[in-house]
Amino acid sequence: MIQPGRIDERIMKNYFASRKILILSALLFIGGAVYFFYPKGWEVFTPASNEQKLTRLFRRMGLIPYTDITGPDEIQFIDFSGRSVRLTDFKGKIVFLNFWATWCPDCVKEMPAMQKLHLKLKGKDFVMAAVNMKESRVRVQAFYKKHQLTFAGFLDLSGKAASRMAVRAIPTTFILDRDGAVLAMGAGSRPWDSRQAVELIEYLIDR
Repeated sequence: MIQPGRIDERIMKNYFASRKILILSALLFIGGAVYFFYPKGWEVFTPASNEQKLTRLFRRMGLIPYTDITGPDEIQFIDFSGRSVRLTDFKGKIVFLNFWATWCPDCVKEMPAMQKLHLKLKGKDFVMAAVNMKESRVRVQAFYKKHQLTFAGFLDLSGKAASRMAVRAIPTTFILDRDGAVLAMGAGSRPWDSRQAVELIEYLIDR
């Protein structure tokens, strides 16, 4: 025969055991929820996740991080008036640096999209600089007039600037931060007037 005190003791033990199980289950549930929702809900609050977002924005445009260039501040070219211009002149702004030529079909193809992006972000801390490779000022200015381009145009008459930037094909575009550091690059034409392109540049401007 079991004594009443023993029954109470068993009941208490079962109660505490059940409570421990409930607490552990709750902790496991919360931990799983945190793990599941973390990438979607909390990533914007951490420095590391900001870099991850930027990487995703670059990848959506087919751009890759590009950090192998040394001394990009030394890059220089001339504007249509013959004035020498350096990359350091653009510091403080996000720079869209495009190397191209009038005889290049893909270059011509992306120019209208570049013009739209330029107009979309006009007035913000952003500069679009199209550097023509080894063509005359007369030819390039005629091209600008024909296609009604209003973004900044420059000439790399010797090809030295392109060489310093390790350009191997055209069009090639570099994205630079406010300090003049190269963030990413991409060879080939792209839909620069797309929502993804605008989101990328605006993110860089606002961050």
